[in-house]
Amino acid sequence: MIGSRTQEAVQVLLSAVDGQSLPIISLNKALFYLDLIALRDLGETFTGNRYVALKRGPVVDGYKGMVQELEVRGVVKQDEASFENPVRLLAEADAPSMPQELIEQARLVARRVASVSPGNDVSDKKGCGGLPTEVSMLVAMQQLAGDTDWDVSEDELVAAGRDADTLHRGDEAGYPF
Repeated sequence: MIGSRTQEAVQVLLSAVDGQSLPIISLNKALFYLDLIALRDLGETFTGNRYVALKRGPVVDGYKGMVQELEVRGVVKQDEASFENPVRLLAEADAPSMPQELIEQARLVARRVASVSPGNDVSDKKGCGGLPTEVSMLVAMQQLAGDTDWDVSEDELVAAGRDADTLHRGDEAGYPF
């Protein structure tokens, strides 16, 4: 059974994007980034979810069950016949318990992942290639902030028209990662 904070996070994320819908891969990434930001800013993840590494990025452990449970609750509807298996919001959060600052960050995260094709961001640089392995949120924070093999090379930054400071303060559109 998923927690109320996961449901709230999904509702906040989906309500922030055009069409109130995200491909399932993008929704998983948005939840991961939201929890990573909460850990950075609040000292703990918001949802308490466990994440696993898959080839196309981190996903909520048991995400298929999560979506099914949210469908039963009447919160979302997933279109499994569509190519990207988008998840569409049916019911917005009544009175979010999420701190307002985190809601604003969640909206930025949702818009950011909605603007990128699923699988084409930093979370896709690693993949397990076999069985899913658990993602340590603390290690993920260190990888984003330190010298690791997730770092983007200077050549890649120049090609993208960005500088190294951009990775640590967010990009020019104000996205928090």
